[in-house]
Amino acid sequence: MEDCTLLLEEQLHNESVVSLKCQSQHSPRPDISPELKPEELYVQYVNNVCVINGGSLFTALRSCRSYLARRQTSGTDIEPITTSMNPKKWGFVDQNTVNDIAIVGLDLSNTFDHLLTASTCEGFDSRYRAIAPNSNLVIAAGIKPFIGFHYAIEGGTQPVLSDVAKAVASKLKSALPGWLTGAKTTPEKQSSVTLLPAEAMTCRFGLCDLRRIASYIILSPNKKIAAISDALGRVMLIDAHKGTAIRIFKGYREAQCAFIQVPDERKVKHRSMKPIALFLLIYSPKKGTLEIFSAQVGTKIATFTASKCSRLIYINYGLMGFQTTSKSRYVCQYNTLLIDPDGSIKEIIIPFHFALTEKNSKRVRDLHLYKRLKQYVKSGNYDDESLVSEAFNTCSEMKTVDIKLQLLEFLVLNREILPEVILKCVDHFIVSEAFNTCSEMKTVDIKLQLLEFLVLNREILPEVILKCVDHFIEKINLLNQSEIESDAKALKIVSENLHSLVSFYTQVTDEAQEEDITNGNFECSNALDTNAVLGVKEMENLQKLLDLSTLNNYKSHDLKVSFKENGKKTLSSFLRVFDLSVEGAVCLKKDVDEVALFQVAETIFAKYISGIMDTKELQEQSKSSSISTNDLFYLLLSYWVHRPLNIDINLEREMRNLSAVIYCLAQNVNYDDLIVDNNSTSPFWTKIRQLLMNSSKSFPALMAAILCKGVAQRIENEKEFQKSSEEDFEVWENLSQENCEWTLLIGKLEDVSLLNIILANDPICSSSLPKLKHEKESVSLRSILDKGKGSVSELVARWLTLKGIHPKFLTLNEIHHQNSLLTEQSVSQQKENPSPAIISSEDLEVLSSESVFEHLNILRKQFPYSLDCDVLLTNMAWEYALAWQKDIEEIRKLEASLSCLNQITEPHLKKGLHNMIWNTHLKILFESCCKLIRKVGKLPKERLCKQDTGLTDFQMSSFIRICTEFFNEFMDCLQESFNVEKVRLHYEPIWEDECGLPLTELAHSQNNINYDLLLLHYQLCLSMQMITTFSIKQTKFVNNLFDPSVIPLFFSDLQQKAQISWHKTESKISAARIHFLCKVVLVTIETVTIDKEKVYSTDHVTWMGRCISLARLWNLDVDFLRRYQLVQLYINGFDSVAEELLPAIKDVEDLGPRLLEVAGKRLAQFMTSSPDLSLKIGAFSTTLTQYLDTLNGEWCVPCQLNNILLLSTHSLRCLNENQTEHKLACLMIEACVALQDMQS
Repeated sequence: MEDCTLLLEEQLHNESVVSLKCQSQHSPRPDISPELKPEELYVQYVNNVCVINGGSLFTALRSCRSYLARRQTSGTDIEPITTSMNPKKWGFVDQNTVNDIAIVGLDLSNTFDHLLTASTCEGFDSRYRAIAPNSNLVIAAGIKPFIGFHYAIEGGTQPVLSDVAKAVASKLKSALPGWLTGAKTTPEKQSSVTLLPAEAMTCRFGLCDLRRIASYIILSPNKKIAAISDALGRVMLIDAHKGTAIRIFKGYREAQCAFIQVPDERKVKHRSMKPIALFLLIYSPKKGTLEIFSAQVGTKIATFTASKCSRLIYINYGLMGFQTTSKSRYVCQYNTLLIDPDGSIKEIIIPFHFALTEKNSKRVRDLHLYKRLKQYVKSGNYDDESLVSEAFNTCSEMKTVDIKLQLLEFLVLNREILPEVILKCVDHFIVSEAFNTCSEMKTVDIKLQLLEFLVLNREILPEVILKCVDHFIEKINLLNQSEIESDAKALKIVSENLHSLVSFYTQVTDEAQEEDITNGNFECSNALDTNAVLGVKEMENLQKLLDLSTLNNYKSHDLKVSFKENGKKTLSSFLRVFDLSVEGAVCLKKDVDEVALFQVAETIFAKYISGIMDTKELQEQSKSSSISTNDLFYLLLSYWVHRPLNIDINLEREMRNLSAVIYCLAQNVNYDDLIVDNNSTSPFWTKIRQLLMNSSKSFPALMAAILCKGVAQRIENEKEFQKSSEEDFEVWENLSQENCEWTLLIGKLEDVSLLNIILANDPICSSSLPKLKHEKESVSLRSILDKGKGSVSELVARWLTLKGIHPKFLTLNEIHHQNSLLTEQSVSQQKENPSPAIISSEDLEVLSSESVFEHLNILRKQFPYSLDCDVLLTNMAWEYALAWQKDIEEIRKLEASLSCLNQITEPHLKKGLHNMIWNTHLKILFESCCKLIRKVGKLPKERLCKQDTGLTDFQMSSFIRICTEFFNEFMDCLQESFNVEKVRLHYEPIWEDECGLPLTELAHSQNNINYDLLLLHYQLCLSMQMITTFSIKQTKFVNNLFDPSVIPLFFSDLQQKAQISWHKTESKISAARIHFLCKVVLVTIETVTIDKEKVYSTDHVTWMGRCISLARLWNLDVDFLRRYQLVQLYINGFDSVAEELLPAIKDVEDLGPRLLEVAGKRLAQFMTSSPDLSLKIGAFSTTLTQYLDTLNGEWCVPCQLNNILLLSTHSLRCLNENQTEHKLACLMIEACVALQDMQS
């Protein structure tokens, strides 16, 4: 424990402990040796060693720690815990003195070694086992022998029979009384601890030297080699398994040794094949030196001075107590340390190349230089000049190419390296020695690695790459075709493609061509006349779209000349996007980042589009670049659609420049792919149309499509002109399949451009519904077509829910829009304007002030069917329902969905959407609420509601209220749909093929809704709303309020055919229903309030109407509920409300006695509170007095005498003369009149 409390103690042997050693389950370097070993603790005594299993030890320690913590927490006394470790105890019987041990572990010998050992130890005639027994090897260092190899048989030895007999006899003797055995009675002594006998190990062989005393032994991490220091100043390396001395080092008295394993830094395919070097460290305190030897070869590598009082620490174990068998992530940071007397700790790091032979001396030196520079950079103790000097000196001394590449890779990836350092190293490697290096290279793979490095390095000049590539191509061209291998052919392809790309890059970034061009006002040659392709109106429409797209991101830009940075900084990013391994053409790589593509496209085409450079030489340059024309068009369109738009750009000039670039690139296309018959389409232009359809920037794609159509028509006209004479030729636009495809694409892109631009805008508007959060989607023509006919409706509905527009304004906006159209038609046709729908001035002001409705009306001109009011409301309701499903605690989103649903005017669409929302979103949660209320019998507490439904008690009550409104509206639209024919849905012609069904189609397909089932669920929901709203206790309300025959129909599909009988109801259930409704009526009367003598009973009247409707559905006596309501109102003192309900009572004869009873209670309460009771009691007759005494003491609101008289009069009117209460009513009226006379 942290307070050094004793956890566990056990005596393993009755000798002093010599040393403690251990073996961890995981190696301290799992990256080198990932194999697992048994976790053990070794306790060395003078004559034996005890082996404790680590798993049982740490399990016992954990249990002891838990026991101690419990005891300390409870405050009880801590009693020692007795447990047994059951260690293995191995004794040294064949060696005189053991100073140190090294446990190698399980020794698995083969059959030959086993037979050889048996024959050597036991003789020729010895008996032996057929299979070698498993034994553990323990190497002991000491005297006689100097080194002993002891073997402990796995599983232990059987006890000798005589020892067993002696032990049994001793037990029997101790059990007999002393007078029987003749033993003398002695005082009891404290019993000693019973120790486990040691298992004798066999010393099969050893190294004998009578004068030599071994004092210290360590094992290498792989347990194959052991190092022993002795009293004569020698350090001996021995083979731990064969027992042979490998090497002896002299002159190291009292030496301390350690081993270090170093893996090779070079990358290999399999980690198990990676070479590992083993080094021996010898620290000599007498000499004050630390020397490093190669354990495999024995050569001395280095000698360091050290203090004579230092200590060499060798850590050959990892963390103890692991409970997992998976690979350990813990790597021992320091395997070998040297601790100085002043407290400083030094780490010993040995590079792998010191274990290599003399044949690899160049690489060894280069690796050493590379490591030195790497360590120098990591230290951080340098300035810029010293770093540049150190890096340059290191590069100058390096000889091998692969180490140079490693060095350059390190410099490139290091964030602290300045560009000047990389530039100077690269200049030395490439500019000064590039040609020599290329000449000396023999292997093709190294040449490919060099080219890859040149391409990826950002500081390499184009001239350097061209020089190396030209040399490789020249060497390969000297070979015969039969001598060229596959690797050499790949090198040739890469070199040729790289040469073409770098040459093309230098041409397009040549700044000399820009010197004569000023301010971007240059007019490109081969430009298309936009007036011939576009009319003035079409150009104005494009300008309007540009203005609309830059409405929210307007920024002022001044026209000025901007100069690019040096091209060498972007060469690597230019080359990275291309695949150089394809023969005959340079293609773009797949899955390249759009930002990288845009940067490359900007490098090639920005100057041509802006008019800084002419396109005269672009055709030849692009052809010599070997880049495929399709990829060039892809880059061109990528730049055109992703370039930033602002309101200051000259749209017409940029479109002319783009047409010139398109025309130049189209000249390199194969004639057969470009020009086809009138009844077919061009394969090349088909691919371009696919690119434009896939673009998420539909407005730039629209402009590009218009120009591509013009260029295609121009090329076609030029080909036709070549076939005919100039005099007879006249330009006509052919009505070909190609032109039709372009016309259709342009029309679709125009629609999608307007949609994309408006959806991208974010106008500020007032919101009354929750604003949903949607991820911005890239809307392209392809996505619109793939998602189907409901995609536009869905996108606009999401946009409207993003603004939180109330659905009623959508309906009013459509009415206002239709009124405007009717007015325009009447003015144009000179007819009287039909009476428009009336819209309030406040709503009209909202419609005119919000820009959302203006944008929506613009979109509706392009998509009149998809943006119909009912279609939008359908999608908005569904979006709000989906948003609520993701977070059911947001009840406002469900209310917003219901608000949108209620505004739909088409009954069939409304009915189908109701059914879809019920089945998809509401049914499961509603069923959970019903089961919970059914189980508890009332509205549960918040914790239980949250556990079963995910809602609080208040949220669950709100949810049930919304469900009641949902079912009520569902029934109304279902009844309305019976009398209205289903309207056929229409869609825009943009969708040609059949695709996925839109939401409106799915809602329209919801047929055959069972009204009886819907009515049944409405009754259930209304009952639950009454229980949750007023916290009414009703046990098993489903079983008590509904017939057993209809209970299985709850939460079933509303479209299934089911017959429900509403007229047959058990009397028990009818009584329970009446009792339930009476409780609801009683509770709702509490909602009636009085403020300044004015009674507010709106909530009560509303709930009473629901109770009456539910009673009618249940075939109950409605008049009974009204009488009960009337009586309760009089009891609570709401006489004005009750008097309004009196004419609605049919059975007044039953009401009369109840009213008389209430009047009697009021009169009795009035008399008891009167101060002169003895005087007023004389006005009462004996019969009336007896009747008042029979009334129970129920509570009744105190009231004035005139109210009592009025209530008695009402009761008398309800009674006939044959009823016994008629006389009592007359007496009560007379008494009230007499009391009034007394008061007056």
